[in-house]
Amino acid sequence: MIFGEASLIASLKASEKKLISDAKTGMNKSTGEIQAESVKDTPRDSGDLRKRSYTSKAEFDGKDVIGNVGYESPESKFTRDGYAIYVHEMTGNNMI
Repeated sequence: MIFGEASLIASLKASEKKLISDAKTGMNKSTGEIQAESVKDTPRDSGDLRKRSYTSKAEFDGKDVIGNVGYESPESKFTRDGYAIYVHEMTGNNMI
């Protein structure tokens, strides 16, 4: 056994937990900023899509920190798969 090995390993584990926590905090901040900016580019006609933006709480899957930004479709108007395509392809609404 190497002198100080146990405290080194404990310190590395604590550092890893802090790094993951900080990465998740950064991801949550970033997804919030992306959501706020993307809402500005959504159609304003009825506001259906604008009201349905969301972010997920960042998670660590053992390898990566993952966060999501998205939009739920208004089920009453279009199928879930078709709404985003419909909005994207509307005349004068094509955005990159």
